[in-house]
Amino acid sequence: MIRPKYPDEVIYSIARVTLANARENVADLNSFGITAEVLTAFETSIETAAALPSGPVLLLGQKNLTGNKNSAIDACYDWGKALQTRLKFVFGRKSPQSDTFPNKTFLAARTSETRMAAVMEVLLSLAEQYQDALAAAGQTPEVIAAGRTLLTQMREAEAQQELKKAAKNAGNRKRYKQLDEIYETTNRVNEIGRLVFKNDPDKQALFKSRWPR
Repeated sequence: MIRPKYPDEVIYSIARVTLANARENVADLNSFGITAEVLTAFETSIETAAALPSGPVLLLGQKNLTGNKNSAIDACYDWGKALQTRLKFVFGRKSPQSDTFPNKTFLAARTSETRMAAVMEVLLSLAEQYQDALAAAGQTPEVIAAGRTLLTQMREAEAQQELKKAAKNAGNRKRYKQLDEIYETTNRVNEIGRLVFKNDPDKQALFKSRWPR
């Protein structure tokens, strides 16, 4: 997926100027196949592409879902920290039970849904294993159920983000393809215009290249 050389609005703007100049001189451009129908199709391609969601809009949608996923990871992290605290309160900081908490792996999972999901499965198993003892520190069956809900929500947030990412990439590919076609058509019309009006400097100037240098 190759990003266009120029920003979207620059391409649309130059293409529209080229279109307007070509329409004013379409009778002369006819000899090289630039007809009114061709220019109408050119206009349609410009406006169709311009109506597509822009790159920043597509990226914003993905960023919003990334925020949702990160919030879900944070919620799982908080749940895990609460479990770790209860284990220490009930069994002691250096007890065998507290040592079963995978602290290193847990900390490393702070920024990864995949890692956090794997760790949460372990933590939920520990919470269920020591439920009778941890009840004295406030762990209820509802707390465990909440942990499972958080895990599900995190996985759903990740899935939604991946779908949005795929949609963003597909949208960009479609827009880039149309922008490339508009760019090429603009160059072709201008090249023909310069050729047709090679003996008319004023009109030839209408079809000069306007791409930024």
